[in-house]
Formats: sequence, C-alpha cells, structure tokens
Amino acid sequence: MKASKMIIPMLAILLGGCTFSLGPKSESEGTERLYKGKIIDNACSAAHKDDINSFAQTYDKEKAVQCTLGYCLYFNRTIKEFDSESNGRIAEYLKRSGSTLTVTVIASETEGKLHIIELKQGIQ
Repeated sequence: MKASKMIIPMLAILLGGCTFSLGPKSESEGTERLYKGKIIDNACSAAHKDDINSFAQTYDKEKAVQCTLGYCLYFNRTIKEFDSESNGRIAEYLKRSGSTLTVTVIASETEGKLHIIELKQGIQ
C-alpha cells in the first residue's frame, strides 16, 4: 500500500521535470535578435574554421549555391548554423538574381541553431 501512495508523487515530480526541461535552455534562447554577416555553407565553414576570417573574404555566391549540406552565418568571428527550415529559405534566396551573401537577419536561436524570422540583402 505504501508503494501505491508513492507512485503519484513520483509521477508528479517526473512530469514536472519533463515540463520544465521543454523550456528554453538559456535566457536568450528563443529571443529574436538582429545579426549582420555573411552566408557560408556548413561544409566550407567546417573545413576553414581555423582560417574562417580570411576564407570568408574570398568565399563567393557560386560556391554557396552549390551547397547541399546547409548554411551558417559568419559574423564577429562567430559561426552560427541555421535550422533546416531556414536553410531552405537561404537556398531560395540565393537562387534570386542579384542576391548577395552579405545579409541582415532577424532570427531566434533554438538548440544552438538560428531560425530566420526575416532575411534582408546587405547590411542594414
């Protein structure tokens, strides 16, 4: 009988813990922020992480359009990957005539990846 009385409080603790863990991982997670930087594909950013600053200066749209592994944003010597939905938006954006790799992005961050709210060409 004691065991059955213990089950309900234990379930409440477990379920309460699950609910708590579904929230943001940090105070800034999920908050919209403004980012200004350059779109680079994930494969190239990983291959050039040690010399990313000089690599970013020579990276061009032709290389980015060929990407199939997703994209990241390089800004302030930082690299942040985009989530899968945002990668689709970037791929479509890059197909447009006149689009550039230098962008201004309003995005939220979830699980370490950027989710685009708004994407604008150039530094605004």
